[in-house]
Amino acid sequence: MNNVYVAMDNIRSLYNVGSIMRTCSFFGFAKLILIGYSGTKFNFKNEKVLHPQLEKTSLGAEKDMEEIVFVENVEELGVFAKENNLKIVAIEQHERSIKLSDWELKSDCVLVFGNELKGVSKEILDMADEIVEVERAGNKTSLNVATAAGIVLSKR
Repeated sequence: MNNVYVAMDNIRSLYNVGSIMRTCSFFGFAKLILIGYSGTKFNFKNEKVLHPQLEKTSLGAEKDMEEIVFVENVEELGVFAKENNLKIVAIEQHERSIKLSDWELKSDCVLVFGNELKGVSKEILDMADEIVEVERAGNKTSLNVATAAGIVLSKR
């Protein structure tokens, strides 16, 4: 997808991070932003790197990524988006959200998927240009983050 970044906001589970990477590769998204601790660890030089256990679920998809950006926090995400003329699109249930079926994926954006327990952070929701919600038809009020990413990324 043309200049679209997939961002993960402090996603705890390496399985979810790896699964989202695999989904990105499947649908042709090759740019990632890992916010906070999402899928990372520090190496012996105290540099942030991809966690080696991601390979279990990504099945090598990390090698398909043309760019992986590490940002420590929301402020750094905002700076990166501004410097690269990218709109921030949060994927979350929210009073400002629009239905996924009414939304069109456009170039030059960052799609932000949130933490398994807390969702996309309030700070990101406050700075988001758009908030998009996967419509629900049943009783459960949330989806696994990797499942939500698959649904959204399939709109390519």
